[in-house]
Amino acid sequence: MQLNDALRQLEAKFPPETCPLEPLAPTGEPFITIASGGEKPDGEIYPVLCATREVAVQTWYDAVLRHAEGKGKRPILYWRERPEIIVYHITMADERGTHRLTANRYTVRSRLVIGKKVKV
Repeated sequence: MQLNDALRQLEAKFPPETCPLEPLAPTGEPFITIASGGEKPDGEIYPVLCATREVAVQTWYDAVLRHAEGKGKRPILYWRERPEIIVYHITMADERGTHRLTANRYTVRSRLVIGKKVKV
């Protein structure tokens, strides 16, 4: 799955609302970080690094859907940070240091709240 496709599908399920750059969403809830594989508490490492961008996007999308479960009818999506693909360049060596392997690993990161629409 490509990131643009995932965003289109997500925003079709949960209409996005714009919100000011505040520490809390309009719902009063703190924004959370969702990365590939699940929620990422501040200061913690990313839950999953994936071998391909497509797998990273799919695992992020699935994590957002899990987060949205039980949020009621027609919840609204409030973005603090829209999703982005983060690339890690990893170099590994064997015990003797004679063989090196360099690989890229990927995760998707976003900050959001999915909740009820706030009436102004």
